Amino acid sequence: MSIEVRLAHTSERLVVRHVMELYQHDFSEFDGTDLDEHGQYGYYDLDCFWINPKFSAFIIKVDDKWAGGGQV
Repeated sequence: MSIEVRLAHTSERLVVRHVMELYQHDFSEFDGTDLDEHGQYGYYDLDCFWINPKFSAFIIKVDDKWAGGGQV
């Protein structure tokens, strides 16, 4: 099994967005977040990961398949 954790590239913005949707879904039972009128949880400022040096988005692949992501 190979595991890769790395900073997300700008070209992977859509992947990060989709992974954040899954993340928010998983935590919605704890924080009460609900879907918006478009059926999404949304992320208030996804671009901050590429324009603000205080934030970073990571992606995770297992055996070269998307497995998740995270933020710092």
